[in-house]
Amino acid sequence: MNRSLVANRGLSASSATARELAQLHQATEILRSAVELIGRQTHPAGVADVVALSVARMTRADRVACGWVDEEAFQLQAVVENGRRLEGAECHPEELAVVARACRTQQPCVEGDRIAVPALDHHNRVTAVVMAVKTNGFRRTDVALVATAAHAATIALDRGRLFERLVDWNRSMEMLLAFNATINQHLAPPLLLRRLVEQAARLLEAEAGFAGLAVADGVGGWVMESDGYWSAGRWHDERRRWRCGEGTPGFVLATEFPYFSNNYPADPLADPHRHGVLRAMCVPIKNDRHQVLGFFELHRYQGGLFSWHDAAFLETLANMAAVAVENARLWRSLEESNRQLQAMSAANAQRLEDERRHIARELHDETGQALIAIKLSLQAVAGLVPAELSDLRAELDLLRQQVNDAAVRIRELSRQLRPPTLDHCGLSAALQQLADDFGRRTGIRVQLFADEPTRRFPPPVETAVYRIAQEALTNTAKHAAAQNVRLTLSHSARHLQLIITDDGCGFDPTAVTGGLGLLGMRERVDMLGGEFQVQSGPCGTTINVRLAISHGQPTEHHSDR
Repeated sequence: MNRSLVANRGLSASSATARELAQLHQATEILRSAVELIGRQTHPAGVADVVALSVARMTRADRVACGWVDEEAFQLQAVVENGRRLEGAECHPEELAVVARACRTQQPCVEGDRIAVPALDHHNRVTAVVMAVKTNGFRRTDVALVATAAHAATIALDRGRLFERLVDWNRSMEMLLAFNATINQHLAPPLLLRRLVEQAARLLEAEAGFAGLAVADGVGGWVMESDGYWSAGRWHDERRRWRCGEGTPGFVLATEFPYFSNNYPADPLADPHRHGVLRAMCVPIKNDRHQVLGFFELHRYQGGLFSWHDAAFLETLANMAAVAVENARLWRSLEESNRQLQAMSAANAQRLEDERRHIARELHDETGQALIAIKLSLQAVAGLVPAELSDLRAELDLLRQQVNDAAVRIRELSRQLRPPTLDHCGLSAALQQLADDFGRRTGIRVQLFADEPTRRFPPPVETAVYRIAQEALTNTAKHAAAQNVRLTLSHSARHLQLIITDDGCGFDPTAVTGGLGLLGMRERVDMLGGEFQVQSGPCGTTINVRLAISHGQPTEHHSDR
């Protein structure tokens, strides 16, 4: 009887051991699968889900919670209850108490039906805690299994956080590159600030923001001025002004120091028009002389707090923006100066043409007529000289010939100063006369091809094209050693085009630094907002000029005479 009882007890113990071994084997398989799953996770939230579900299966716990410890604060990530994951669940106070004790002691903590196991990183800091609740208590093997799962979670958590940091760094680098690219664009300061607000908001995870510039208030002071507010991914037009010390923009104008508030609704500088804003950060935009040029302000409707680190980073971006703002202002000032210089140059060119026209008319009319009168007077005097005074007659004839030659030279000079053909007959006729005269003087063959020879164009356009052709032919005679030149004049409804081609030796346009010919031609084209191109090589040179015709219509031409 006693022997049978002992045998039965032995069998029961053997069966219990077998069951325990089977359960341990099953838990080990679950743990192995969990470690494999954890190894494939790249995000901390996914790691927490796998750990909580695996611990619940391994220990057959009623409830499992998994969370991360960041700056000594426990952040719950996943809760599994009765084998199912709960969304939005929270830890009970007694559960948080055992978690806090495990974090403090850095050892597994068992209190009744609750267990909390901390996981330490390579710096011996607690980075994760797994807490489980089981009605009938935990075995020693359960603690070891939970600790192993927690340790695997720590490794995966470090890897996941590193991966997230790499993603954040990559995103930040892309945004910084975009920020830098925006700075290098020649945008007007208000538009530039809008682009920079959008990019700064993305960098600092803000939902809204705006920016403005410091402008004179007309009474010797300065105010901050903004023209829009960015939220919900778009700009809302909103013109606002802040005096010195008024609101956060006025505060940074007065103090030249960043300002941020993590309880914006209760802040004394809060703008009552900004509904829903919880956090605000405003920094001044200062140049290298520490002058406030404007401000950046970012808003958060939710999410984390702004810090001095965020303010310092935004201030760095603002300093970069200051350079861009000043560059944009200098660029606009330079463009305005260039426009003024072009206007002055155009006015001077027009005055020069007017003087040429006046001098040419005076030479042709006054001086030419005076010389003709002298010639006729000499002829009359010669008729009064007796035949026996042949020497005196010869002298008078020579003098009359010299006056005649002078009249011819005066007429030629008058035409060179301002050909009457250009005013009376138009551009095509003037270019043809220029080509004929040039061919006679130089022996170079010049051909003109005009698609509508009688068409008239605005006087400034005709003058510019004629002077460009005149300068190009002069350069050809001096430098090209050409035999043939082709002038092609064509037009569309809106543009006039002149192409000058020669078969000379060519030159390197990029190496020409001291010549005024090409510079003068280019300046005439720029004054009229046209296009000027030069192509040259061993087989010749081509100059292409394209000018807009005002209103796309020919202009009625009025002669000076």
